Amino acid sequence: MQRPDRSRRSSAVRRVFGLLAVVLLVACSPTPSPTAPPSGVPGPTSVNPSGSPIAFDPAAGWHLVSLAGVAAPTRLADVIAISSGFLADGATGQVGQTPIALHSTDGTEWTAERIPGAWTAPGDLLPWGDKVVAVGGGESSRCAHPSALDTWVRAADATWTEAPWDEGFCVGAGPSTLLIHRDHPFLIGAGSGDVSYVMTSDDGLRWVIHEQAFGNVYPHAAVSDGSTLWVFGEGPDGRAVVIRSADGQTFEPPAPIRGLAADASVQDALMLGGQPVVVAAVASAVGILRPDGSGGWKVEPATGCAGIR
Repeated sequence: MQRPDRSRRSSAVRRVFGLLAVVLLVACSPTPSPTAPPSGVPGPTSVNPSGSPIAFDPAAGWHLVSLAGVAAPTRLADVIAISSGFLADGATGQVGQTPIALHSTDGTEWTAERIPGAWTAPGDLLPWGDKVVAVGGGESSRCAHPSALDTWVRAADATWTEAPWDEGFCVGAGPSTLLIHRDHPFLIGAGSGDVSYVMTSDDGLRWVIHEQAFGNVYPHAAVSDGSTLWVFGEGPDGRAVVIRSADGQTFEPPAPIRGLAADASVQDALMLGGQPVVVAAVASAVGILRPDGSGGWKVEPATGCAGIR
């Protein structure tokens, strides 16, 4: 069941929606109070060229903040809000395999953090209590494909640990969703050969893999409210389906998403107000799906958003 175009398209749209959400969060959040570096952590390396805070005028719109202390070329992959401000990650170096992590208390001045990486760099970031879990992927000579996953955990003292190598990481570096379910990190995605998988962990570094945990369904998005895990994907007939699980390992049979057209595809999902909200597209139209309270879904048009043909 090869769907390279659809998987790349879903991954790209997921990144766009995710970054838009973070940008809006950064723009609308109050400025957190600066905090001193934890004991034992190397002092900050300011990457703000002015060396002093910039006073933002909300009426003036957006302001560009230069990361003058970051070596070029650098590609930032994700940015999230955490209790002490904001955290970004990505890769630097000519081949883009040297990890980089940046922390800021106010979104203006950024501090580089030391992050290990033997062969690839992190991409997606996810808060987990006072920690942060990161996942990335790239090519490894240890795998036959040769794509593989890698994970990191940032502790409360801003120190990073890379996961020890595991053959299970050879599932491939296809699109995946990193989430927390029942206070445990989960990775749900599809790797080489479009084989779906669920990976669970106690510490974000050592993982147990369950391949084809929900059969011949290609996952596009997953969310959890802490007790129920929803996986939204594509069945073998091409129709969008939803699968539920309590423990994240035993899944109910896939069910069609009622109210969604047969040719619609799920692009992303998130938790909002304690309920899953799904972004779906049909050709150039985008819709938002919410539970209708009776086991079905109500569809609302997303005015102003265009789908990807």
